[in-house]
This record gives sequence, C-alpha cells and structure tokens, in this order.
Amino acid sequence: MDTPQLMATVILSVILVMGAVLVMAGMALRFKKRELQHREWLVAVEKGIATPGVSEPAMARPWTPRTYLLRGLMWLFTGMSVTAFLIAVALTPNFTPASVRVDDAVRAKNNGATPEQVRAIMEDRTDGPPARRVLWIVGLIPAGVGVAYLITYRVERSAASRA
Repeated sequence: MDTPQLMATVILSVILVMGAVLVMAGMALRFKKRELQHREWLVAVEKGIATPGVSEPAMARPWTPRTYLLRGLMWLFTGMSVTAFLIAVALTPNFTPASVRVDDAVRAKNNGATPEQVRAIMEDRTDGPPARRVLWIVGLIPAGVGVAYLITYRVERSAASRA
C-alpha cells in the first residue's frame, strides 16, 4: 500500500474510532442521567412525596407533530449535507501524485522496463476507483428518513386538526 493510501486509511480509521467513542460517551452520560433520575424517584417514593413523572416516565410521553417536524428536518438536512459532501468527493479528481509516479517509474526501470513503459507510467493519471462516483447515494438514506418523518408530521397534523 502506498503512502497516500496508508495515510487516508489511518485518517479514516481515526475518524471512525473517534465517532464510536463519542457515541459511547453520549450513551454512558444518558445512562447516568437516567440512573440519577431513577434514584431521585426512589427517594421521593420512600419519603412519600409525589413527584411528577414517577407514574409516567419521561420516555412514555406521546410525541407531538412538532417532534416529527423537528426530527424530519434534522434528518433531511443531514442527508442533504452528506449527499453534497459525497458528491464533492466524487467529483474531485484523484490523480496519482507525481512523486508516486516517479517512484513507480524508477522501480519499473530498475526491473528492466522499456523506455515506453516508463513513459507510460509517468503519464498515467488515471482517476480513482469507480466506486467513488456512486458513493453519494449513501447520503440519500438519512434524507429518506427525514422525508418519512416529514410525511408523518403532515399526517399527524392533519389528523389532529380533524379531531
């Protein structure tokens, strides 16, 4: 594996690990918050104090149409942003750097390549793998989730206005 590919792999690995660490930290903090809330409720029950939310936990509250609107807009704009980013990545040329081409040409010459083969290696500026060209489709997944939430918002709002 050449140096630019190795660096890209290392950077991508670091980004993925940091994302996983952030997600796990968020989940741990949410768990601690719920644990403290549960302890608070237990102390209130032991003392005979009625606290709002003990009989109906916060997680059991019904969603309002505004919740669907907010989540739909967040997912939609996240999907649009990811799609735009991946389209920009796909349209960015992935030329082989000159230093890599020179190293490949020198290696080929030392291994007995003809001058035409060395010239072909030096002039080869092929683009990256074709899979990069369609990677932008991944951004349509969160955008689709956002559209589904917005449809649900529209249906819930019209159902609430009829009732």
